[in-house]
Amino acid sequence: MRLQIFASHAIGGVIGNILTALFAQKSVAGFDGITAIDGGWIDHHYIQLGYQVADSAAGFGYSFVMTVRTSSPYNSLTPSAKNT
Repeated sequence: MRLQIFASHAIGGVIGNILTALFAQKSVAGFDGITAIDGGWIDHHYIQLGYQVADSAAGFGYSFVMTVRTSSPYNSLTPSAKNT
């Protein structure tokens, strides 16, 4: 059985992030009496979609770079057939 880590976390996270930009509402966030946001597309705050897409791209880029950086040194430390 294959684990679908990328499908569940990366794709789910990006879709959830974008849907947050579309459906965030100023009135719902203000139910606690403290939080004040501009809302999303429902409240005609269209730039929020750009913020959310940029956030997803930054998170994806950071994860990719850090995975490559942390994986590379370990590749040289693993024993190979030549060394045994």
